[in-house]
Amino acid sequence: MGVFLDVLHLAVGILIVVMGLLAFINPGENGGLFPLIFFLAAILSMVSGVFELKVHTRTNKKKAVGMFHLALGIGLAAVGLLSAVSIWG
Repeated sequence: MGVFLDVLHLAVGILIVVMGLLAFINPGENGGLFPLIFFLAAILSMVSGVFELKVHTRTNKKKAVGMFHLALGIGLAAVGLLSAVSIWG
């Protein structure tokens, strides 16, 4: 499961960086990428949170980290939803 998480972080991280660069270089044409960036970041954070909760079942500190990742993912998904509504309207 650790290799899956590493590959996911690498692939989604590269996608986020490329889409972020495109969105900031030409925001008029590529402004629609912002919600996708937030949604990808939310997915990445939530997957990390679930991984922390499943792997580290005995330590409360790691459970707190997992819960924080899940909360951050939910927050990013909410920002992505607001961004999608305002941009794609």
